Amino acid sequence: MSSLALTDQQRAALACIRHSIAERGFPPTYDEMMADLGLLSKSSIARLIDALEVRGCIARRKGSARSIILLEDPIISTADAIATVLARCTLSDETARELRGKLGYAA
Repeated sequence: MSSLALTDQQRAALACIRHSIAERGFPPTYDEMMADLGLLSKSSIARLIDALEVRGCIARRKGSARSIILLEDPIISTADAIATVLARCTLSDETARELRGKLGYAA
């Protein structure tokens, strides 16, 4: 997993996802996570999922229900988190070079 620290809620969400996959073979829905975590809105779950993805704990397949994939390998996790963030952004060449430099990649 990524070196970015998780909040208590993020750890609880990750545990909920792990439990669902271990017990049923697939990740929970947002509604199931809301019930398990005692949250009242899907937007709260969406923010937790987004944070876990950015931190390299999970990945998601775009356009697919129950698409959460647990990432355990730190190298894969970090690379996937970076790819996910970059895929969601429209960056100028200059911004992309700057970002790659900050991440320690060759410009």
